[in-house]
Amino acid sequence: MLRSCLRPTGDYFARLLFPDDAEPLMKRIDELVVRTKQACFGQDVSADGPLGPVGADLHQQQSEFPKRMNGIGLRSLFKKFQSVDFVAALLDALPKFLDSTDGSKRGLANWLAPVLGADSFEKCNYNRRLAPFLANGGCTRAHFRECWERSVA
Repeated sequence: MLRSCLRPTGDYFARLLFPDDAEPLMKRIDELVVRTKQACFGQDVSADGPLGPVGADLHQQQSEFPKRMNGIGLRSLFKKFQSVDFVAALLDALPKFLDSTDGSKRGLANWLAPVLGADSFEKCNYNRRLAPFLANGGCTRAHFRECWERSVA
């Protein structure tokens, strides 16, 4: 249930929303994950429960490990969404907004050419593809830059 329902929902909104807007939702989903784990285990796994603070921290770390490392693969969405998902979504979406200059691809929002740069996403412009967006992108640009800097720090 956790991997099939809560996580995909959280992943979707982490990519879709500005990080500031996603924060309350990601915290809420993390709380629901903990409550669901507690119901499955039939035990309070919080720091106030029988595990204590050290045991609860170890349990959380083990829960976040992937299955191949004997975990259950439930990383905190709150930690994850703050940079990676938003940056990945923009890097995936921005090139799809504009027509290619050779006419081989139709863009979804060609009216964004002044903001994104008409030929920014052509192969010859790989090293400067985000320059017009970073110069003109407004609020989205500010969130992107903040998340990018947080992810490379």
